[in-house]
This record gives sequence, structure tokens and C-alpha cells, in this order.
Amino acid sequence: MTGAIKLIFFLIALPFCAGLVFVPHDRSLKRIFHIAYIYGWLLDMAVFFPVSVACIFFIEQNNFIYCVTVYAALQILLAIIGVAVFAGRRMRRGAKVNVRAAMSENANAGDSELSQLKKSAMTAEDSHIEFKPHGSGKVFDAIQGLSSLLKERGRRNFLEAIILWTIFGALLAFQLYKAVTTVFFDGDNIYYVVQSLIATQQGTMYKEMPYIGGSTELDMRHALAVMPVWFAYLAEVSGIHATALCRTVMPLFLLPFVYLIWFAVGGELYGVMSSHDDYSKPAAERAADVGFFMCVMGMLAIFGSVSIYTSERFLMTRTWQGKAMFANIAVPLILLGVLWINREFDKVRKFSVSKLLFYNGWFLFLLVNIFSGMCTSMGVAFTAALICTSCLVSAIRQKKPLFVLYGILVCIPNALYMVAYILLK
Repeated sequence: MTGAIKLIFFLIALPFCAGLVFVPHDRSLKRIFHIAYIYGWLLDMAVFFPVSVACIFFIEQNNFIYCVTVYAALQILLAIIGVAVFAGRRMRRGAKVNVRAAMSENANAGDSELSQLKKSAMTAEDSHIEFKPHGSGKVFDAIQGLSSLLKERGRRNFLEAIILWTIFGALLAFQLYKAVTTVFFDGDNIYYVVQSLIATQQGTMYKEMPYIGGSTELDMRHALAVMPVWFAYLAEVSGIHATALCRTVMPLFLLPFVYLIWFAVGGELYGVMSSHDDYSKPAAERAADVGFFMCVMGMLAIFGSVSIYTSERFLMTRTWQGKAMFANIAVPLILLGVLWINREFDKVRKFSVSKLLFYNGWFLFLLVNIFSGMCTSMGVAFTAALICTSCLVSAIRQKKPLFVLYGILVCIPNALYMVAYILLK
């Protein structure tokens, strides 16, 4: 139980607090809590990458303990900064609201007596007037019928949303159950899981042979893909065995996290629980739309194993591996960033592209690029191509060439990663 509490603290609580930096002060936290966590988790991963790589290459012996100590301190520091920034924004916003309220009260104080006299006169005059709908009775009956129809439709949409989200909950519960109780044989587990185990038991990273044991030279091929080291870090701070953490515990986190990202994507597509308010559909109808979207994604995850190379196959059988996390986390996040960029630009055309930096997908693209390098070496090339292509299409659609420039700038970490990989190999 203590290990589970520690894992929740380092895996959920601290990233969420760090992500509060990216929450706009004028938005309700309950509406975009998932956005705060996604940003915070990616920020923590982006910080872990340089810390772990520096420890691997510049510390010879017992480098893992240095990695754990430095990163844990930075993770806590980021959480404190996030909470402080969020609280400061809310306090300043509250102060501005109070000032406006006081100014409005003072401005209306002089007219209060006159308003009371007018209200008294109007009340006395209207007391003898009986309200009748303007126009014929048929028009009034039609309005009442339309109102009843809208209410009935709202109840129907609400019931539909409950049914769809219940179905999705059942699909997710089934996937979590199978992920915990079913063992899938995969040769890559011998490398990835054992690397995490070696780091926790031997205190070294990528300097032990996972297949036969014994010391060896630094594994340059996998030294930059530090996802096994991150799992080792979680095992170290929580006290859970690395093998049990990777094979049993992490699917319980990664599967809901993947669906949290798809929920954010669905929110942008259908407008529920997003950071935007310019939607004409009722809330119940939007909730039903996103519920149907989530059910489709859940069914695809279950029945998507048409081959051993699909992202759904990796999600269900290799959840803890870098390639699985790249395909099911990094790629959907790029789609989410593209939706944010175009949505914000359509909504606030008076702003320039640079002013939307922290409230759309640009910073998300930067974090995803760093995260993709942690997952797999091929991921940096794939995300760079995907982001640049998306930015080119957005530039043509919005008639803003700056989209291409910003797309190239956020891919600078990818270029540095590829240069380092070539030189080290």
C-alpha cells in the first residue's frame, strides 16, 4: 500500500501540479484538468531525458542513484512552481474581479434611489396588466411545443450519454483486467524489462548485458532511448519490483492515460470538456458524441490486432515498451496539437501566432518531440515529419507561412537527437 501511495504521488500528483502552469487563469480547472495533467506529465518526461542522458554519459559508477536524486528534486520543484503560478494567477484574477465589482457598486450608488422609485412606479402600473402572448394562440402553442421537444431531446441525449459512457467504462475495465491477468510472450521484454531491473539492482544504466549478465561497454544504440530508465526510477521511488511494475502496474496507468489523450482529442472534435466555449450543441449531445468516439477507440484497441505490428497490438501486449508508448501516446498528442493550433487560430484571429504559444499545440509539439526520443530512436524522425507536414497543411489553410517556421523550430530537439545518435553510434 505504501508503494502504491508513493507511485501515485510521483506518477500522478506531481505531474498534475507541474501542469498547472499551462492552465489559463480564466478557465475552470475541472473542465481542463486532463489538459493540465497531460502537459505536466510531458514536462516531467522532457526534464527526465537530459538528466538521465547526462548521468549515463558523464558518470561512470552508480550513475542511477544520481539520476534518481536529481530528477526527484526537479520533479518536486516543478510541482511547487506549478502550484505557485496557478495560485498567483487565480489571486490576481480575484483581485481584478473585486476591483471591478467595487467600481461598479460606487458608480451605481448614486442612482439607487431613482431606480427604486422607477421600480415602484412600474410595479404599481403593471399590477393591473394581465400578460398575454403576442400574436395568435397557435403561435404561442407552437413555441410551447418546441420548448417541450427541446427538453425531451435533452433528456434523450443525457440518457444516451450515460449509456455510451457506461459501455466505454466496461470496455476499459475489460482491457485493464486482461492487461493484469494475461501474460504475453515477447522477446523484447528480455531487454527492456531487464534493463530496468539492472538499474534498480546494480545501480548502473546500459552497462550490463541484459541477456547473459556481466559488464560491457555502454550500449550506444539504446543509450538515448531512456524509457526503461524511467520505469526503473518509478520502481526505485515507489519500492515496487521493476518487473512487477512494468508488467502489471504500468498498464493500469498507461491504458487510462492513452484514453485520456483520446478524450482530449474528442473534446476538441465535439467540444465537450475542452477549453473552448464557442459551441452551439447542447452539453448532453456533446457528451454523447464524445462517448461514442471513446467507445469506437475502445473497440479498435480490443479488435485492432490484425497483425503483430499494429499500434493496438502494442498497446495491449507491449504496453510498457517505448515503441508502444510512442505509437499510442506521441502520435495522438500530435493530432491534438494540430487541432489546438487551428482551433485557437480560428477563434482568435486578432492574435498573432506567437501570442498563442502556450495555449495551443506549439509547446505541446516541443514536449512530444523530446518524449518521442525517449521512446525510440526512429520516433524523432517520424514526429518531425508528421509535425512539419501538419504545419504545412495548416499554413496553407490559415494562409500563415509562420506555421511552417514554428513547425521547424519545435523540431530542433529532433535534429539534435539525430546528430547525437549518429556521432555516438
